[in-house]
Amino acid sequence: MLATCQSVWRLGLNTFGWHQALAEVPPSDYQAEQRVVGAVLLQPDILDDLLAKVRPEDFYFAECGERFRAAVDLRVENRPVTVATVARKASHEESEVAASLEGALVDEADFWAERVKGLARMRLLLEVGNEAKALAYSDPVEADGAFSRVADLLSRGSDSGEANVVSSDLAGAAALDDLHRALAGGGRVLGVATGWDWFDRVLDGLTPGAVSSIYGPTSQFKSVTVQNIAWRLGGQGTPVLMFSTEMTHRQVARRIVALEAGLNINWLRKSGHLAEHWDTIGEATASVREMPIWYNDRSILNVQFVKELTSHMARREGVKVVIIDLLDHVFSNRYRDSETKNEAFVMQQLKDLAKITDTHIIATAHIDKGDFDDRKSRLPYLALSRIKGSAAKAQDADNAISVMMVDWDRTAMPPKLHSLDHEERVAAIKSGEVFLLLAITKNREGELTNIPFRVLLDEGSRMQPYGDGLDNHF
Repeated sequence: MLATCQSVWRLGLNTFGWHQALAEVPPSDYQAEQRVVGAVLLQPDILDDLLAKVRPEDFYFAECGERFRAAVDLRVENRPVTVATVARKASHEESEVAASLEGALVDEADFWAERVKGLARMRLLLEVGNEAKALAYSDPVEADGAFSRVADLLSRGSDSGEANVVSSDLAGAAALDDLHRALAGGGRVLGVATGWDWFDRVLDGLTPGAVSSIYGPTSQFKSVTVQNIAWRLGGQGTPVLMFSTEMTHRQVARRIVALEAGLNINWLRKSGHLAEHWDTIGEATASVREMPIWYNDRSILNVQFVKELTSHMARREGVKVVIIDLLDHVFSNRYRDSETKNEAFVMQQLKDLAKITDTHIIATAHIDKGDFDDRKSRLPYLALSRIKGSAAKAQDADNAISVMMVDWDRTAMPPKLHSLDHEERVAAIKSGEVFLLLAITKNREGELTNIPFRVLLDEGSRMQPYGDGLDNHF
C-alpha cells in the first residue's frame, strides 16, 4: 500500500510540482485532500483515528476542508456520514462531494492524511519565512521581538510542545484571574461549584484542567453520583457533556427528570401511580429540556473521538464539565493489544484534553474483582490500589473518590454515621433512604476526608450531604 501511495505522490510531483512552484502556489495537494474526504465517505469509522493525524484547518482547498469538517460534525452529532448528508451540511452539490470517492481507498487514508498535515506544516513554514522577511526590514531595536515572533510561529508547526510554554508573567496573570473569580463567588472555591458545600470546599470545586476518578464496586451508586452532579450543574446553567457507555441517553435523561421532579418514576410506574404525578413530571421534563446538558451514549469510545467531541462542544457550547461513565470502555487504537498501556495512554490523553479545553473531566471506574467486603482493615472506603486496571487511573487523576454504600457493621464508620442507633437506621431504610460514603482518597488541592450522603430513593435518588463533614477525616 505504501509503495502504491508513494508512486502516486511522485507522479503528482512530476506532473504539477514544477508548475506549482512557478505559480508560487502554497504547498498543497488537491488529490490528497480529496482522497482523505473520499476515504471518510467510504468508511466514516476511520474518522476517530484520522483526527489524531489531520484537522479540518489543515486542508488548503476550501471545499475539501468544508467537506471534512462537515463529516466531523456529523460524526460528533451521531448522524450518518454519507455523500448526501455531507453535501447538505457543507452546502455543496452532491455530485461534487461524490467526486471525492474517485480513486479513494480506506487503506490509504492514513498516508494521505499525513501528507495533508505535512503540507499544512510546510505552508506554515512559508508563512514564517514571509513574516521573517518582513521583520528583517523593521527597526533593529525590535530584533528581540522579531526573533520571538518567528520562534512562536515555528512552534505552532512543531511537535516539540514549545507552543505550550507559558511565561511567568502570563501564568501569574492567570493565577490572579482565578483568585478574582473565587473572590467574586464568595472566595470559597476556584472551580465549578456543585452546591454540595463541604464537597466543594474539600476539592476546591471542579477545577478547570483537572481529572477526577470516581471508583467503586458495581451497582454502588457511581452512576447515580455523576448523574446528581450533572443535574445540579445543569440546573445552575453550567454546560455539561455526558458520555454514557452503559446506559442509553433516554435512560440517563429519565434519571435526570426523576431528580428534577423529586420522584422515583420507576416505582410510580410499576405501582400504577404514574398518572397521579404527571403534571409534576411534565414540569420537570420541561426544566430538564432547558438544561445545558448534552449526551453521547456510544458503548465503546475511541479516545480521539472523545477529544474531538469535547473540543467541539467546549468551543461551540462552552462546556465546562465532562462526565465519562465508564472509563473502562474508552480505548485507543495505538495500544489495543495491551490493556494496561491502553488505559495509561487514555488517562494521559484525558488529562491533556482537560488542560487544552479548560474543562473538568469526571470519569467513573470499576474496582478489581476481589471481595471488597473481606478486608482486614474494615475501612469504609476503597484504597486507590483497588481501581481496576492501570495504576494511571489513580496516578494521573487530580482527585480520586471512592463511592460505597454504608455497611453498618464496619468498625471504622465516620462519627456522624456511627452515632446513628439501630432504630434510626431502620427508619431511614424504611423511608427510602440509603447512606452513601464518598471518600476523597486523592486530592491535589488539599485534604483527604469522608463525606457521608443520604440517597433519597423515593425522591429520584437525590443525594444530600449528611452532616458538615468536619469530623469525618480518615
